Amino acid sequence: MNNFWVCYGEYHGKRTITAFSRYARHKSQLLEENAVYRLYMTAAARCVVSAWGDVKMPDYAELINLKEPDNRTGDEIAAEVIKNAGLEVVSA
Repeated sequence: MNNFWVCYGEYHGKRTITAFSRYARHKSQLLEENAVYRLYMTAAARCVVSAWGDVKMPDYAELINLKEPDNRTGDEIAAEVIKNAGLEVVSA
């Protein structure tokens, strides 16, 4: 379903359902082929690197999702920044 919205935003052809559906089908196929190619190249690189020994090669999915979302509150973040900066909070 996400591919539909990508296609909808990019399409600039004839304003008919048939033309748009052909475009959307083709664009969706290209996006899927691109995803498969990236996974294939990751696997190929992993094979090459594994021949070098104990080198850890992360998956493509791991590379694009490097950070976990930060679920701390604003007060916790502010306290960490103050602590890391070496500041003192003085009450007025």
